[in-house]
Amino acid sequence: MKTLYLISLNGLCQIIDVPRHTMKGWIDDYNMYIPKAEIDDTTYFELEAIDIIKFIKKYTDQKQEKVKIQTMLANTTFVLTEEL
Repeated sequence: MKTLYLISLNGLCQIIDVPRHTMKGWIDDYNMYIPKAEIDDTTYFELEAIDIIKFIKKYTDQKQEKVKIQTMLANTTFVLTEEL
């Protein structure tokens, strides 16, 4: 059975080291690529979201256009490795 680990928006901001408003903008812009779950009207993010947000941050810092980042996300597979 797969265990689902979730992280809050604030936790994601701390891990990626970006302000909350920046993270919310990225979540809005790249919503379909960021795995999340809704629990009691609160959005939580799957651990895979960390790598995806790091990817978004990297290319945003390189001044890539949003459409280009979306295209790269659509063509990239993120694999979360589980430690046994």
